[in-house]
Amino acid sequence: MIGEYISALSNSAALCERPKAYLVWGVQDDTHEIVGTEFQYRKMKKGNEELEAWLSRMLFPRINFRFFEISMENGIVVLLEIPCAEKQPVQFAGAEYIRIGTNKKNL
Repeated sequence: MIGEYISALSNSAALCERPKAYLVWGVQDDTHEIVGTEFQYRKMKKGNEELEAWLSRMLFPRINFRFFEISMENGIVVLLEIPCAEKQPVQFAGAEYIRIGTNKKNL
């Protein structure tokens, strides 16, 4: 699901003429209250492959997304910085996605 969101947010950023998009763990959606997260991207794997390497391999064209982990008073916040699509839509596992409002759809 993370890969689909990377595709969707990268393509939406391009459509909205924004240089980057962000996916955040540890912040409440409606109130924006910092609640912290248990998500530990460095420890996650898909099969025997580390999550970051697997995501990078499954995206086409490859983009330079970056994870950041920030310690806050109420817990850890994880931020995924996603560059906008440039010359063509970003695909994940051969499919292109877009984010419209709060919905992720096939492009």
